[in-house]
Amino acid sequence: MASTSAVKDILVIGSLNADIIIETTRLPKRGETIATPNDRTGYMLPGGKGANQATAVAKASLSEEKKILTRARLATVFGNDGHVEKLQDTLKSNNVDISLCLQSNVPSGQAFIFLEPGGENSIIIVGGSNNSWPETLPKKIQDAIKSAACVLLQQEIPERVNLAVAKCAQAFGVEVMMDLGGEERKMSKEILSCVTIVSPNETELARATGLPTDTKEKCVKAARKLIEKGCKQILVTLGEHGVLLVSDNVLLLYTDTYTYIMLTHTQTCVSDNVLRLFYTDTYTYIMLTHTQTCVSDNVLHRYVYIHNTYTHTNLCF
Repeated sequence: MASTSAVKDILVIGSLNADIIIETTRLPKRGETIATPNDRTGYMLPGGKGANQATAVAKASLSEEKKILTRARLATVFGNDGHVEKLQDTLKSNNVDISLCLQSNVPSGQAFIFLEPGGENSIIIVGGSNNSWPETLPKKIQDAIKSAACVLLQQEIPERVNLAVAKCAQAFGVEVMMDLGGEERKMSKEILSCVTIVSPNETELARATGLPTDTKEKCVKAARKLIEKGCKQILVTLGEHGVLLVSDNVLLLYTDTYTYIMLTHTQTCVSDNVLRLFYTDTYTYIMLTHTQTCVSDNVLHRYVYIHNTYTHTNLCF
């Protein structure tokens, strides 16, 4: 059962990195040593998709009165090096609960980012503590999954961990949302069947399905292919064009100004204030402003918050 308390827990289980950004005029040749053009480069900044998600949830969970509406909890594995204290302090200062985090005897996960003048970058990832999860999920994390409103995953920790988390959440009736960002992997039918929502961007969707995704229509077709493999819903992030939610018989396009809910003609939509309703041969399109509500299997009510979370996942700490 998901948590029924006034303050819900959104549990993020995933990666934490120490990002070290190094400005350089060019990459060195083999055997060559070069100096950076900026003596103030090379600082460590906290990162990692799991930590970014948890921070985004914490930021999105404050009401206008600064009341916490949802508690952001992160389960990750800290390393044993000098980065740990800053990583922990940064998470806590952003109102992320780290009481579930584990400790390992290897260095922290790290990303060495070499930034060239034109904005091009080359990155070397050191998995470190992100790959040091125990073979079985600790009981405290299983208990946290059981009481969570939902669980967020990414692909920067071992797949066996994601699968164990997804199975545990499924057993307790807790929804799981997986971001396909991170390590390039094929998603097994086993994990797809346990996940409520898979969220790729257009590139990740193309990579996962082998299909083109350069138009919204092609994104829908590719998303349907993942659904055929067992996933329930696909939330495709489209950059400045919003997000596209695809399930068996519902499409939803969420942009900066309007929400477009596309329903098959066999479905019905109930709304107090429908801004516009129009038909095509296949779908009924319902356009709403963001202040309106729509009831159709709770489509709008259920996913607007998740979208708000995902629009902030690239925020730095």
